[in-house]
Amino acid sequence: MMYYLLYGIAWIVACLPLSVLYLLSDVAYFIVYHIVKYRRKIVRINLKNSFPQKSEKELRTIEKKFYRFFCDIFIETIKKIHLSEKQIRKRFEYTNQDAVLQHFNKGKSIILMTAHFGNWEWFSSFTTQISNEFRVAQVYQQLHNQNFSRFMLFLRSKFRTVNIDAKTLLRQMIQMRNDAIPTLYGFLSDQSPNARNAQKAVMMFLNQKTPILVGAEKVAQKFDFPVFYGKMTRKKRGYYSCRFVPVTDKPNEYGEFEITKKFMLLLEEDICRQPELWLWTHRRWKHSNLCNM
Repeated sequence: MMYYLLYGIAWIVACLPLSVLYLLSDVAYFIVYHIVKYRRKIVRINLKNSFPQKSEKELRTIEKKFYRFFCDIFIETIKKIHLSEKQIRKRFEYTNQDAVLQHFNKGKSIILMTAHFGNWEWFSSFTTQISNEFRVAQVYQQLHNQNFSRFMLFLRSKFRTVNIDAKTLLRQMIQMRNDAIPTLYGFLSDQSPNARNAQKAVMMFLNQKTPILVGAEKVAQKFDFPVFYGKMTRKKRGYYSCRFVPVTDKPNEYGEFEITKKFMLLLEEDICRQPELWLWTHRRWKHSNLCNM
């Protein structure tokens, strides 16, 4: 019952044009940032530790820009309910899809390493740019709230996107490989690993010792899939572009954690370029105390 209520409210809100929804986002920003102060302490600590060279004034500017963008992401995600393929192609463009298609045309699947940067919820619209002969699948982790998790899976399944639970990833990838359909497997690779694995792969990222998630790298090496990085840019409000940056065609020639570290360096460059576009409310360094153990 709760799911249908959530879906119904979102469906009605998504009927509004984006111009109106952005006005609602402006109101939401004032409430979230100035009144509720949602995770503001976490954001400030993350920003201060990531950019120690910046002044308090510069950090506050990034902070406010982030919260404005954070509210925009929320309404853009809901709007996805009613976005047509034509509309999403206009708002989210891929500047060098041939880099991926050359592998697809050879019958080869690829790994795409992405992050909570820009509009990651619109990333899967790559399906609107390619033939039905090919497939896009994104790896996800179940959310604690079952109703919200179900709703997000509904949104993420739009435009023919396949969703794969991380817990059953290898089994499903083996089954999908047997289908012989070239697939882009998307991984959000900037999340914090669990405490048990936090000591295994560590690097300096945004001026901090950071445990890193290595699942995408291990999968790429197991299946010998080429790896790409999704370099996203926000051109203006509600408009994005993505460039597929080749990381490697030969993942098994890389040493342990090298692919993941290369991804993190590419992500760090993007965060420094447009810091307000990363998800600073995330407790990214919650296991960083384990790095010195």
